[in-house]
Amino acid sequence: MKRSWSVNGLYLEACNCESICPCRSHNGVPGGDATYDRCEFALSWKIEGGHYGEIDLAGRSAVMTGWYADSEAGSPWRIRLFIDDKATAEAHDAIAEILLGRVGGHPAATYAAAITEVLGIEQAEISLTHSERKWRIGVEGLVEVRASQRTEANGPVVCGIPGANPGTEYTAEQLRVTADPFQWDLTGRASFVAPFAYDGSIEQRSPAEPAEAR
Repeated sequence: MKRSWSVNGLYLEACNCESICPCRSHNGVPGGDATYDRCEFALSWKIEGGHYGEIDLAGRSAVMTGWYADSEAGSPWRIRLFIDDKATAEAHDAIAEILLGRVGGHPAATYAAAITEVLGIEQAEISLTHSERKWRIGVEGLVEVRASQRTEANGPVVCGIPGANPGTEYTAEQLRVTADPFQWDLTGRASFVAPFAYDGSIEQRSPAEPAEAR
């Protein structure tokens, strides 16, 4: 039986593109390819409210790291997904289903359709800091993102992953990932903050099952 679901909160990311990330829409101009062809990223969601059927998802967090290359047909994503270790087993599974696009809705209609390999879905200690001069993503020594410097924009900046609402572009002081097989340590790259709100009302085919799950 299909369950009703919705989640909302704040989205924070960083990638190896130069800021403003060219993948985003800027001042009404649609986004394009990544700065260096291969996009290496860390994405995070702090769920402020939400449910999956009767399962309460409020207060939970998730981080996705991975890469894709625009030079590959379809720009396929290889990713690892971390879900905070305070989540119950049921909440853990529900968040994975939502963020990997397996239950439709916004993720399936946008980014999740490009996910071709899931190299791990894991519980981890996640720390997300959301304040104007101290944005941070932390995953127990595997992911570290820090951003505080806002990037000047000449109009609205929109990223398709959190949705169509404009967000704020930053320059990340640190983007470090040591979650095998992903390894990079960069400074001065693109970061982005925006609210997100997903539910199952957008009907689109779910992406193909990943090559590897848990």
